[in-house]
Amino acid sequence: MRDLGLFNEREIKVGGAKVAPRRVLQALFEPHVKLTGEKDVVALRVKCAGRKDERPAEVVLELLDYYDDETQFSAMERTTGWSASIVAIMTAQGETPRGAKPLETAVSGHSFVEELAQRGIKLTEKTSWPGS
Repeated sequence: MRDLGLFNEREIKVGGAKVAPRRVLQALFEPHVKLTGEKDVVALRVKCAGRKDERPAEVVLELLDYYDDETQFSAMERTTGWSASIVAIMTAQGETPRGAKPLETAVSGHSFVEELAQRGIKLTEKTSWPGS
């Protein structure tokens, strides 16, 4: 869609009218994905296989979050917005290295999970050792 120019804000002339492709895409797309009055759920499960304590191991991370009736934030808003704000706060407080770094190396995973929990988003971790 980007290669087609559909995210472009610069207006183009179409049938005698000037329109921004991004605005047209938004007008067509949003009614199909906007959940008016719906309460959403975010379910996330990540399974990692590797070695831990010099043995083959599997780690499963799970997150389940729901629409918040009190704040009226959707689960998607909570899981994406809170995550972004946590990283922004950590950066502002000097807890991340300066410069461009991948998020997974710039932010302490333990601190990040603690901050999520303080905002009501719980991440569970289960480690198993296959063959044991």
